[in-house]
Amino acid sequence: MKTLISTLALALTLGTASFAGVNATPTTAEGKNRLKLYASYESVVYPSQATPVINVIVQKEEGTSVVVRFKTNTGETLAERMVGRGKENVAMKFRVDELPDGLYSVEITNGRDITKKSIKLSTQPQTSPRTIAML
Repeated sequence: MKTLISTLALALTLGTASFAGVNATPTTAEGKNRLKLYASYESVVYPSQATPVINVIVQKEEGTSVVVRFKTNTGETLAERMVGRGKENVAMKFRVDELPDGLYSVEITNGRDITKKSIKLSTQPQTSPRTIAML
């Protein structure tokens, strides 16, 4: 019985000692907080009502970067813009008036997380106004 209690006490002591040195915050080789390397960001993607433009607004933490891409449904990148470390709020526009109808997407990434917004472009048939002629 004494041996069992001694063994349990030794195991408990070693287990506590091994957990005491664990660092919960991951760091880089230079000692920087690895979690701060990635931007926390919020984004809004919406179409313009007056012009054929897709508006993108990104709010992020200063000191981190974010990349915004406009892509086709096959994954081809049509436009790309990097939001640098010195900016917090950025608004950008993607003109879509010369693009064919189809599915597109806006991808926003900080290197770890990706936010993807799908867009469907379709042309509505134009109806000509009715003309009235006086005879």
